Amino acid sequence: MLYPLARTLHLIALLGVAAGAVGALLLLICIQRVMRESVQQAAGLSRVCSTFADAASRSALLMLVTGALLMAARDWSDWGKGWLLAKAVAFLALSGVALWLAKPSTRKLSAVLTAVARGTTDRRAAMAALRAATRICAAECLALVALVATSVLAPH
Repeated sequence: MLYPLARTLHLIALLGVAAGAVGALLLLICIQRVMRESVQQAAGLSRVCSTFADAASRSALLMLVTGALLMAARDWSDWGKGWLLAKAVAFLALSGVALWLAKPSTRKLSAVLTAVARGTTDRRAAMAALRAATRICAAECLALVALVATSVLAPH
């Protein structure tokens, strides 16, 4: 009974991580296009972008808890297997990028775009922050692909 519930919650958490990572990346791409016409609109969109990073990190915490529940439901029989180690490494990479890189970079982008909209900073600083945030969110999406690949390729 515990296993189906834990697996369902685990997959919902994975969807939350995916929505946060991919959503942030797509929004950053939109910000690049919008910034050409209106810095004020880009600044508004960038505030939403940090929400995606928050969603990804919160969902990652739920994934960790439900992953432990999945292991407990299987009497820890998968502990020490290679695929689980690979999945743990991918999870740590995804969580680390989301928590320590994506969230701060999207917050910095929002602050820089707000400063550009007020006229206190030039557009070059905003473009540099936007490129950095986009690269970080792309790395987050790659870590997500690695995590999904280890899940799909794991023997069940």
